[in-house]
Amino acid sequence: MSTPPVSTSQLNSVPNVSITIPANTGTQQEPGSEHPSTLAPPVMMPNQVTPQPGWLNEWHTPVPPEVASDASSSASSFQSSASSIALAPRQTAAPVETVLCLESLPPEGLFHIFTQLQEPRLFNTSLSNVAKTSKLMRETAISFVNHDREGRKYKFMHKWADNIQSIRENCSEEKFSISSNYILRLADLESSTQNVEADIYKLESICLDFSSSKHWDFQIGILSQMNGAFIKINASTVGMEALKTRIFPALENSVDSNILMLDLSSNALSAGNAIELFKMMDKKNNLYRINLSDNPNFSDNPEEIKEFFGLLFEKIRPLSHLRLKNTGFNDLCAKSICDSLKHPHLLQLIELDQHNASDNYIEMLRKYLQKNTAELSYFINSTVSIYSISAKGILADNIDVNWNSLEQEYDQIQEEFFSTRQAGMYSDISRKLRHHPIGKLHDKSSEENDWEDDNNDFDDVLPID
Repeated sequence: MSTPPVSTSQLNSVPNVSITIPANTGTQQEPGSEHPSTLAPPVMMPNQVTPQPGWLNEWHTPVPPEVASDASSSASSFQSSASSIALAPRQTAAPVETVLCLESLPPEGLFHIFTQLQEPRLFNTSLSNVAKTSKLMRETAISFVNHDREGRKYKFMHKWADNIQSIRENCSEEKFSISSNYILRLADLESSTQNVEADIYKLESICLDFSSSKHWDFQIGILSQMNGAFIKINASTVGMEALKTRIFPALENSVDSNILMLDLSSNALSAGNAIELFKMMDKKNNLYRINLSDNPNFSDNPEEIKEFFGLLFEKIRPLSHLRLKNTGFNDLCAKSICDSLKHPHLLQLIELDQHNASDNYIEMLRKYLQKNTAELSYFINSTVSIYSISAKGILADNIDVNWNSLEQEYDQIQEEFFSTRQAGMYSDISRKLRHHPIGKLHDKSSEENDWEDDNNDFDDVLPID
């Protein structure tokens, strides 16, 4: 459960005071003496308060004069008593109503609160709901998103999430195949007009097929001219040397507004090779899908594996799909991904077909993905992948969803259902099972898989999300 950034005790500017009063009165005595001792003045010790942000020390609720004078006179009366203290009913001033308003916080205080609203899931409605409360709060939220470091992260990841959805809506294997054939046929022509080439740059989604080993210069020229397009790079079977000297330098110099999907399958790559390649694109944030499948020796070197997954996940990136089929994926790979998830991420699918990892590590990876995902999603293990489905519409858009608790509750209901022989479809236990959020998410996953099988989507291996 997330903790609010400002507690009630921190907002109270008057320090809490505890007063220690010995029960006996009289002169001070040595241990074991039969005579009473003289009482020393009561010791007033401020309670320990956790350290506060600097802005919070300057922002406080004004103390009414009558309350301050009452506190001062009480302290002086305690100090004036020498030999005895007479306890009388405490006289307190009438309570003063104080309204604590977020709008009275300085901008840095609000920015601190806005940052807490984002973690660990960035895309809940908390920030937008706060921004709707007043004109001042809206302006402050906009300033946070545009100028604060954490706010810019929020803004970028929202944009990346929109692009991920746009890939699903605008890209298909059919479209990529048509554009690839068109580009290669155009390159086969001995001469082409500028108008024909200009038509290519207007395409919304294209596939540049380097695996055919044809017309590389022509396709690299197209890549350099494309702007704001969905581009699939098919670099399967081209080899490390070609990737290092031709394709990745072209990607590094391409326009940042393009949305890239990269197929590096069947290139006999090691994790060390991948590190060398992806370091060339470390400063670019437009690589949304990576396919490293069928590189069977990829996971052989433990140190390289740790560095590679650190390179992919220790910074916030728009990566949504990572295909690792037949790469020797093992327990160390799973642990390296878990250790690298230090920021909210947008990952929706890790394909792990033909992996060597144990069930415990696959389950651990699923839980880490669940914990650190930036959207309200539920991750499922299948025989070939870990993939997410959106939980919106099934669970409230709540940043504090306790998935472990929900899963345990669902398992208990299932056990009770199967242990009750007479449980019919309309029994209470059956109804609980049918309407439980986890049950609905499983049903939704099956429906999405069936829908994807009937539609030729971009991904060959399903489910997608």
